Amino acid sequence: MPRLPSQTIAAQFDTFGAIRAVLVGAVGARRVACISPADWKKRYGLQAEKADARPCATRIYPNAPLTRVKDHNRAEAILIGRYYLLDVNGPSVPRESLAEV
Repeated sequence: MPRLPSQTIAAQFDTFGAIRAVLVGAVGARRVACISPADWKKRYGLQAEKADARPCATRIYPNAPLTRVKDHNRAEAILIGRYYLLDVNGPSVPRESLAEV
């Protein structure tokens, strides 16, 4: 693995800190955690294929803007966020409200 410049590493940690601040401050998260792909994909029954996330997210959120094939990253972000809200942070948000986009 190539060695990254310290400036790049500092920028990545700064971004990570900003994301944590938003989760705790604006969203009211009780816990912030790094989520491994194996954990959230297992929850939704997904394999390694990125393309599988789009149909899964569309089933959960039929109105989500996931019509294009290249929306697989957006679908993964939706599923990761839902996994975080339900399984990591706990049910502080009513499950019914997560069914809407």
